[in-house]
Amino acid sequence: MASTPRAYWIRSNQQLAKDPATGIKLTSTAIEACAACLQGKQTRQPSSKPAQRAMNTLDRVHSDLCGPMTPQSLGGAKYYISFRDDATSWTELEPIKKKCDAFGSTKKYFAQCEAMHGVKIKAFRSDNGGEYTSHAFEEFLASSGCKHEVSAADSQEQNGVAERVNRTNVERAKAMLYGAQLALFLGAEAARTADYIMNRTPTRSQTKSP
Repeated sequence: MASTPRAYWIRSNQQLAKDPATGIKLTSTAIEACAACLQGKQTRQPSSKPAQRAMNTLDRVHSDLCGPMTPQSLGGAKYYISFRDDATSWTELEPIKKKCDAFGSTKKYFAQCEAMHGVKIKAFRSDNGGEYTSHAFEEFLASSGCKHEVSAADSQEQNGVAERVNRTNVERAKAMLYGAQLALFLGAEAARTADYIMNRTPTRSQTKSP
């Protein structure tokens, strides 16, 4: 087993106390045991060493689809798709109703990121699920000049960054729902809240927030 949620949050609070994000000031790093976090999270040691991190924004983007969620979300979503920039760890998450909606969400993500940063996405890493390997999807990546890095079948560790993003979002969303005693159909909304928080807190690999 990897480090416990309590140990992780102690480290996270200690990093936050060093002022890694604008507007966050902590007077104490003490933390009490959180039953909701323990209920919502369990981790294992990674099975392989992480790949070398990209140097520049949008050099590589990781993506994965999570779902189906039961019950479906308040807005009718059964899945959500995540995108993480490898260099900065900035993550975007969008609830979708069907797997086929992943293509439209990906095209929107490409357009928004490239307009914001003024550079093209150079590599896109995903598993080999049908939502990522259709002819239309491959044609779109090729026309964008983007290399598609696809993991081998039944090898989740090869798409480990995106898998971890979705796992972390699910765990945090469940912990929030358990802690607030809210219904599970708010899962997608809770996951987006968890994503918002994750973008504003430091990661294990970076001392500054994304």
